Amino acid sequence: MPFFRAQISLKDNLQLVFGNLYVSNNHNLIFPLYNTELNLSSDPEAGIQLLYDSKYFASDLWVNWQSFIFRNDTHQEVFTFGLSTKTNLINPDNKFQLYIPIQFLAQHKGGEVDTLSTDLLQTWTNFAGGIGANYRVDKFVDYISFELFYAGFVQNVGTNSPFDNGYGIYPKLSVGAKDFKLNLSYWVSKDFMSIFGSPHFINISTATENMVFNKIRIIYSQLEYCYKKNKNYSLGFELNCIYYLPFTGYRKGYGDIISSDYADFSFGIYLKLNPRFKIKG
Repeated sequence: MPFFRAQISLKDNLQLVFGNLYVSNNHNLIFPLYNTELNLSSDPEAGIQLLYDSKYFASDLWVNWQSFIFRNDTHQEVFTFGLSTKTNLINPDNKFQLYIPIQFLAQHKGGEVDTLSTDLLQTWTNFAGGIGANYRVDKFVDYISFELFYAGFVQNVGTNSPFDNGYGIYPKLSVGAKDFKLNLSYWVSKDFMSIFGSPHFINISTATENMVFNKIRIIYSQLEYCYKKNKNYSLGFELNCIYYLPFTGYRKGYGDIISSDYADFSFGIYLKLNPRFKIKG
């Protein structure tokens, strides 16, 4: 697909972006709301984006137009509206930082000029908010941070989800030490669905049809080591472990299910490139 971006600086700390959006930071959304693997598996996000960054407040406001339609098309239009903000409560130059993150996603699938049934209309909403703290350390450990989020799901239009609304609670502890970064988080949810989040964090099975989980509890850990890093490239690896605590649920036509605890592992090596070249000498 072609890649095109036009950017206008409205003020020193306010940027307006047209075309392909900035999404390398995943819009600063938490993992249950935005799966980092989408950077590899999905089409580049495109639409319009408004970025604001100041000392005490930062925000990312965007519309990602995923599917455009013409009259009598046989597929739906799809677009997503998102907002991610971070408000610093104290001077961010201090070693100890305290902040409030707020995150919101809404996706609509539909269309008034297509040939599909109106029964396929769908509008879902995800949101998350909480509080975070970060402490910069001068010695071997670079920083220690902790965040606590309450996340939600609402099915505004449609019947594709077995739930009309649900919630999740997401505490996360992060430690950075030189070239290492460790994230340790816990997730508990009920009747939760996610638009772009990892499938591990939703209350249905993605492998077995009509299987629904009552309440899930997950411990998620991630270890990252960056072997080489500069402004043009970085090389490293990641180790991920997701541990499911015992849970119950049901499958339509089969009755109740009981699952014991189990763990999933993944390992990956990455090479990130940011090439720079002159168009004209």
